[in-house]
Amino acid sequence: MSKETLIILGDYLWDIEEQSLSYISTDQSITSEVKRLTNKQQLLLCQLYDAYPHCLTKEQLITAIWNSNISPESLPQLINRTRKTLNDKDKDIIKYRSNVGYSLTIKQADYFQMKERQVVADSFFASLFKRFCLLGVAVLTGFNIYNFYDAYTDKEEYINLRFYKPYPRIEKTDEPDELMLKVGSNECIYERENKTLICQ
Repeated sequence: MSKETLIILGDYLWDIEEQSLSYISTDQSITSEVKRLTNKQQLLLCQLYDAYPHCLTKEQLITAIWNSNISPESLPQLINRTRKTLNDKDKDIIKYRSNVGYSLTIKQADYFQMKERQVVADSFFASLFKRFCLLGVAVLTGFNIYNFYDAYTDKEEYINLRFYKPYPRIEKTDEPDELMLKVGSNECIYERENKTLICQ
């Protein structure tokens, strides 16, 4: 079979080059959960993968992985640890055929399709976040423009009051609550209490 670098083993995507397992969620997207394989686990899976779909005997695996004499328990222990890493409780990924040997159950990953789904999901959330940020910026900008306009009008009003020049043709009368104003040729009396202007 052609050599792939991304293989599905049960619920995991095995990246041969990175020596890692990424969990595949139920919607077929790759999650951030990553497991690292030990060197011996990687060697075991690589040997079984190279022989796929055929089996390898215990002797073949021992020679390929350890290349020396080891205790009889070493291979079963390694296989059990690897099955545990793969959550292979039913022993469906690393299979043992009595008096034959071990084989691997794999699926070639349609990586680009999976990656595309993940990119679409990521881009949706990124787009949603971007829109939320733009909305926030627009609201803040509108609020700042309103405050600027309010401050500007207050400033103009303050300047007008600060440099206000009283009407030059106002005179006091004998009455404390009255002022006399000259408007053109007319004389007017301003009554403060009633706030009325009476012109003659």
